[in-house]
Amino acid sequence: MKTITMPVIATCHITRATDRLLQDEGDRNPWTIAAPYDEGVFIYVQSEDGEGQPAELGDIFAWARRHGHEWVCIDAAGDVVDGLPLYDWD
Repeated sequence: MKTITMPVIATCHITRATDRLLQDEGDRNPWTIAAPYDEGVFIYVQSEDGEGQPAELGDIFAWARRHGHEWVCIDAAGDVVDGLPLYDWD
Protein backbone atom coordinates (compact mmCIF):
# COMPACT_ATOMS: atom_id res chain seq x y z
CA MET A 1 0.00 0.00 0.00
CA LYS A 2 1.39 3.37 -0.99
CA THR A 3 1.16 6.12 1.61
CA ILE A 4 2.21 9.76 1.43
CA THR A 5 3.30 12.48 3.78
CA MET A 6 1.71 15.82 3.01
CA PRO A 7 2.99 19.10 4.43
CA VAL A 8 0.37 21.60 5.57
CA ILE A 9 1.60 25.10 4.82
CA ALA A 10 0.07 28.49 5.61
CA THR A 11 -2.13 30.33 3.14
CA CYS A 12 0.22 33.31 3.47
CA HIS A 13 2.45 31.48 0.97
CA ILE A 14 -0.02 32.31 -1.83
CA THR A 15 -1.71 35.56 -2.78
CA ARG A 16 -5.36 36.18 -2.07
CA ALA A 17 -5.93 36.20 -5.86
CA THR A 18 -4.37 32.74 -6.27
CA ASP A 19 -6.37 31.41 -3.34
CA ARG A 20 -9.57 32.78 -4.91
CA LEU A 21 -8.67 31.20 -8.25
CA LEU A 22 -7.98 27.79 -6.67
CA GLN A 23 -11.15 28.02 -4.55
CA ASP A 24 -13.31 29.03 -7.51
CA GLU A 25 -11.81 26.82 -10.21
CA GLY A 26 -10.54 23.77 -8.30
CA ASP A 27 -9.44 21.19 -10.89
CA ARG A 28 -10.52 23.47 -13.73
CA ASN A 29 -7.38 25.60 -13.23
CA PRO A 30 -4.78 25.02 -15.97
CA TRP A 31 -1.78 24.20 -13.73
CA THR A 32 -2.52 21.41 -11.27
CA ILE A 33 -5.03 19.14 -9.60
CA ALA A 34 -6.66 21.12 -6.81
CA ALA A 35 -9.20 20.12 -4.18
CA PRO A 36 -10.46 23.21 -2.36
CA TYR A 37 -12.24 23.21 1.00
CA ASP A 38 -13.40 26.02 3.31
CA GLU A 39 -10.05 26.78 4.93
CA GLY A 40 -7.64 25.88 2.14
CA VAL A 41 -6.81 23.65 -0.79
CA PHE A 42 -4.97 20.41 -1.52
CA ILE A 43 -2.71 20.74 -4.57
CA TYR A 44 -0.82 18.15 -6.56
CA VAL A 45 2.86 18.95 -7.05
CA GLN A 46 3.52 18.96 -10.77
CA SER A 47 6.87 17.65 -12.02
CA GLU A 48 7.31 20.80 -14.11
CA ASP A 49 5.97 24.33 -13.76
CA GLY A 50 2.98 25.16 -15.94
CA GLU A 51 2.97 28.01 -18.40
CA GLY A 52 1.39 31.10 -16.89
CA GLN A 53 1.01 29.65 -13.40
CA PRO A 54 1.26 32.09 -10.48
CA ALA A 55 4.84 32.54 -9.29
CA GLU A 56 4.00 31.41 -5.77
CA LEU A 57 2.78 28.03 -7.05
CA GLY A 58 6.12 27.62 -8.80
CA ASP A 59 7.89 28.39 -5.52
CA ILE A 60 5.72 25.91 -3.62
CA PHE A 61 6.15 23.20 -6.27
CA ALA A 62 9.95 23.66 -6.32
CA TRP A 63 10.11 23.49 -2.51
CA ALA A 64 7.86 20.41 -2.42
CA ARG A 65 9.86 18.62 -5.13
CA ARG A 66 13.11 19.27 -3.22
CA HIS A 67 11.54 17.61 -0.18
CA GLY A 68 9.97 14.69 -2.06
CA HIS A 69 6.30 15.69 -1.63
CA GLU A 70 3.65 14.82 -4.21
CA TRP A 71 0.86 16.82 -2.57
CA VAL A 72 0.74 19.98 -0.46
CA CYS A 73 -2.11 21.23 1.68
CA ILE A 74 -2.36 25.02 1.85
CA ASP A 75 -4.41 25.82 4.95
CA ALA A 76 -5.28 28.86 7.04
CA ALA A 77 -3.86 27.06 10.10
CA GLY A 78 -0.82 25.65 8.27
CA ASP A 79 2.83 26.23 9.06
CA VAL A 80 4.91 29.13 7.79
CA VAL A 81 7.82 27.63 5.84
CA ASP A 82 11.26 29.23 5.94
CA GLY A 83 12.43 30.03 2.44
CA LEU A 84 8.99 30.41 0.85
CA PRO A 85 7.77 33.95 0.08
CA LEU A 86 5.04 35.44 2.27
CA TYR A 87 2.11 37.46 0.92
CA ASP A 88 0.04 40.01 2.83
CA TRP A 89 -3.69 39.34 2.68
CA ASP A 90 -4.72 42.69 4.21
